[in-house]
Amino acid sequence: MRRFAATSTALVLAVVLAACGGSSDDAAQDAQDEVNQQLEDLGIDTDELDDLDQQSGSDSQPEPPEFFLTGTVDPPAGWVEQPAWCTEPETKGLPFFDYHVPAEWERVGTSHGGSGGVGGSGDNNFEVGDAKIELEVSEDHWTGDKVANRESVPEEWTSWDYEITTYTDDGDEVEEITYEEAGSADVDGESVDLWYLDETQSESVNRSEYKTRLVFGDVPAMTPSGDDRQPASATVTFNWSAPDTDFTEEEAAEILSTFRLAECAQEGLTELYETLLGADFSS
Repeated sequence: MRRFAATSTALVLAVVLAACGGSSDDAAQDAQDEVNQQLEDLGIDTDELDDLDQQSGSDSQPEPPEFFLTGTVDPPAGWVEQPAWCTEPETKGLPFFDYHVPAEWERVGTSHGGSGGVGGSGDNNFEVGDAKIELEVSEDHWTGDKVANRESVPEEWTSWDYEITTYTDDGDEVEEITYEEAGSADVDGESVDLWYLDETQSESVNRSEYKTRLVFGDVPAMTPSGDDRQPASATVTFNWSAPDTDFTEEEAAEILSTFRLAECAQEGLTELYETLLGADFSS
């Protein structure tokens, strides 16, 4: 916002000088003094604005995205890698992440939604013996430090809880569906919280879940909010039918520990922000 003020000052001053015809140094100085006095009356330090104007040409280039969860992974013996969708689109992996699962996890289904880039949402479905477990990744949408909720409204995140409204002849019934804290997982040295949804809390819920958010980047903010940077993240969800499946938080945490941001996701996101910002991050 201060940069905008400095630019506006230059424009105001140019208009004043043009009105004076630009033929008199004294008239130009008088006009500049008048503008500076008006700014000082508003509590604006004109010396600071001059400094910002001098810097504007050198620091206008935004900083490139910074990525996390990029370290090497050492999965348990026998585990099978599941490449990210952008690595091998024909295999329809998950958005953003490479990860590993135990050898007995047989992938039997997959889907992917989005614009065709590195992001979007997707799920992989596995059979583990007689059990069926779905692993889903969904891109989060940030506005500064606020993330879009279920209604796509940016808000400060507090919980995964949500409400279900049932419409009956006796009126609307609102039921709150809640998640409980369920330990944590270590993902490339970062501790992330796991949250558990117990399907038995309501007849309106037919799957149990473990859910977490993986923050994998710090990227330029694409909003006029004045924020320079914002997180890049995705929500990861395991869901299954509890009566038919015994799936523990320890198992979920072990699989999460193998999640890494794929190289193709890093390259694709960098190219995306170069395009959006008209920048060149190669230098």
